[in-house]
Amino acid sequence: LDQWRDQLKRYTNVDMRGIRSLRADAEVIIGGMLTRVRPTFVKNGRSAGQRMAMITIEDHTGPIDGVVFSDTYAKFAHLLESDKIVFMHGRVDRRREEPSIVIEDIIPAEEAAGTLTRIVKIRIATVDREGRPRKINGELSQLRNMFRQMPGSAQVYLEVHHDERIVLMSTAFRIQPTATLPGQIDGLLRDENCCTLLGPDNIADTEPSAILKDDSESVVNRLRVDQSDAFCESVDRY
Repeated sequence: LDQWRDQLKRYTNVDMRGIRSLRADAEVIIGGMLTRVRPTFVKNGRSAGQRMAMITIEDHTGPIDGVVFSDTYAKFAHLLESDKIVFMHGRVDRRREEPSIVIEDIIPAEEAAGTLTRIVKIRIATVDREGRPRKINGELSQLRNMFRQMPGSAQVYLEVHHDERIVLMSTAFRIQPTATLPGQIDGLLRDENCCTLLGPDNIADTEPSAILKDDSESVVNRLRVDQSDAFCESVDRY
């Protein structure tokens, strides 16, 4: 967990402790170490006889339980290994005393940069660290050529700074980043830490309606009856 601390903070929208304050069905991206993986079989419903799993995943703030239903298990069973660092996309289930997560997608930690990066932020200064002017036309051309070769969904924010002001911002490109991209761009621009990969925003900032207002709200959510097929194979049956 310590080795992946920065990535866990960057590519999740809530930590395990924060999940306890979220409403039912809030969409979350969590990350941590799988500390328990218990495969089992669906006993009832349309997926009877198929494999599923109960899991526990833990970050620096604590653990939380989750359920991986049969359709998701069929896709990601190979990633469900104890002590493995993964990111998971799912929804909060509050129908039991403690909240848990219904897992919909699992992402290996090594693939988080390419899958979960939302913004690639690049800062170019018109002077170097000694205050001498820098020529940047050639670097911009090289960046443009690089971006054209890696189309994807992450938005590039290119900022040119002059006299502590942003004098130019470009968002013309969407690319497929990698974990090594910041180092590549730092080398191209001959500057340290000028490229930053940004993941999803914290759910508290983007979806305040997902936050429980008081304890009584959690009771209401736990008593909620959901008739959708996705919840027919409820964890309470296992």
